Amino acid sequence: MHQLRITAGPGAGRVLALNPAYTYTLGRDPAAHLSVPEDQTLSRTHAEFVPQGGGWILRNKSQHGSLVNGQVMHGDAPIPVNGTFQIGAITVALEAQGAAGAAVPPAQPAFGGDPNAPTVPPPMPGQQPGQPAAAQA
Repeated sequence: MHQLRITAGPGAGRVLALNPAYTYTLGRDPAAHLSVPEDQTLSRTHAEFVPQGGGWILRNKSQHGSLVNGQVMHGDAPIPVNGTFQIGAITVALEAQGAAGAAVPPAQPAFGGDPNAPTVPPPMPGQQPGQPAAAQA
């Protein structure tokens, strides 16, 4: 299992546990799996985090692009474990959950700011396991 952690910018410290059966949305929309509404530089649905071949890819959904390894990208980019990417004003790291050296998720809300929220969110409405979430404007 893996997790996403916001390492810098608004929402720093938030953690989202990942299930390889689902695609996750990242953006300022409160319905996004990793929601950072306080970052006005994010699109509502800025990117998706998609399982692929045992790893993960970042799928940019914003006209502004995303930064991976310091390069602006507008399509898909693989993200290695311990790799980072930037969307809007936040930096996000992909970590191995529970692996030696990986930080333990903090005892704060995992995503969306709800302390009662599950660590692995349910799929978006109408989303089937392994299927991308519907794009939002």
